[in-house]
Amino acid sequence: MGNPKMIDISIIARDQNLPPEKVQRTVELLDDGNTIPFITRFRKDETGGLNEEQILAIKQQATLLRALTERKEFVLKSIESQGKLTDELKVAIDKASTSSEVEDVYLPYKPRKKSRAQEARQKGLGPLAEDIFNGTAPDVDLATKATEYVRVDKGLASVDDVISGVSDLLAERFADNVELRQELRKIVNETGKLIALSTVQEAAKEEKAKAEKAKADAAKAEKAKEETAAAAEPAATEKVGAMPAAPDADAAKPVEAVAEVKPETSEAKPVANESAEPAAKSTDVKTEVTPADATTAEGAKEEAPAPAAEATPATEAPAATAPAKPKAKKKKKKKKAVDDPYKDYHNFKQPVNKFPHHRILSINRGERARKLKVKIECDEKRVFDHAVKKLVPEDHPFSEHMKVCVKDA
Repeated sequence: MGNPKMIDISIIARDQNLPPEKVQRTVELLDDGNTIPFITRFRKDETGGLNEEQILAIKQQATLLRALTERKEFVLKSIESQGKLTDELKVAIDKASTSSEVEDVYLPYKPRKKSRAQEARQKGLGPLAEDIFNGTAPDVDLATKATEYVRVDKGLASVDDVISGVSDLLAERFADNVELRQELRKIVNETGKLIALSTVQEAAKEEKAKAEKAKADAAKAEKAKEETAAAAEPAATEKVGAMPAAPDADAAKPVEAVAEVKPETSEAKPVANESAEPAAKSTDVKTEVTPADATTAEGAKEEAPAPAAEATPATEAPAATAPAKPKAKKKKKKKKAVDDPYKDYHNFKQPVNKFPHHRILSINRGERARKLKVKIECDEKRVFDHAVKKLVPEDHPFSEHMKVCVKDA
């Protein structure tokens, strides 16, 4: 677990309602690698008789506090390396009692991937965003202010590009407001509902929708094909009716050719008939047997040795030719369908502030296993109104634009 001096034992003692000395000694025993059952049975005199549940609670809280202390040290070093660490920031981080509070303080200084706000800052729109936030020169409208920052070489080709970049900077500024995040977190806790959905059911719905769409597209394509074929039928009929004219025009040519070669064909015709007639007779002879042929066939039959298969008795033939019986295949046992352990959380909805810890853990496991899809819904109008009230003064000259930025934040 690390060094017990890294955590404040008094916090655990206060939260668990136990004497600090017992907590201190229990943490030391756990750090030495002793298990909870061992401490409960053989170190009762050192812990003051704490039971397993009490020791487990001490162990869990000590682990969380150590993780929080390590995170605080990392955040302080990160902000200090940027040259932005102030005494106020240091006090705020030291006083943070939860990881969410530490992350809220660290968020404006946290290294991020390239974002729209960073791009706008690199293009030199930071001063303009600051002027709009402070309401400087209220008599000048926003478009006129933005005109001064239009520069094609920096990717700001129009007034709209400038205003869009400024909006990104203001939205980031509002989102990083620590006090606002903490207040909105309370509203979400009061009005929020955690919703869990089955990823299998969601995927099945999507697949069904895709299949229906594909079926409709196929039917549409088939209908279009039929309409095209029907439109092509009249043209095909006209073409077929015109085709006989071509053979009539050329009919004389074969006749003339036949007349010219008639003497040659008349001499060749008997030869063709002679060759054709024997062929026809030969096909007929296959079914007729002459006496000479029969005698020859009988002599060949006597001289030819009898095949071995004919010498075997008829009763033994089936035994010799009977195929071996195939081995009966073992039937595979059907696997029993395993019940979904997260079926209780399909289409599940419950207020955030009434969620028991064990249920949260179950839903977290289902989400990690990709069996559940989880989201939180809350009173968005109340959240928006509260943010506007805190961030946008009523008499602000650019209040309408500021509200749009709050919505984005």
